[in-house]
Amino acid sequence: MPQRSLKDSQDRSIRIPTMSRSQLIETLKDMNCSFAMDFDDGFLDTASVERLRHIVLAASLHEQGEKNAPCPGRSTKRRSR
Repeated sequence: MPQRSLKDSQDRSIRIPTMSRSQLIETLKDMNCSFAMDFDDGFLDTASVERLRHIVLAASLHEQGEKNAPCPGRSTKRRSR
């Protein structure tokens, strides 16, 4: 699965409030996160739409944060002169 761009993640975050249950579930199943998202169909079918929106938004924000993170091993602290 191709990795989504930062812009794709941001665009998805903007669309979340208008997504239907089926769109939210499809989005969750298509996300390629660095952590396990192992929601079973029973949970996805019974969770409220608001809860699904919350989960998709949280995963999207996490995904965006990973894309904005500095390279591993690279210091983010400024060196004093």
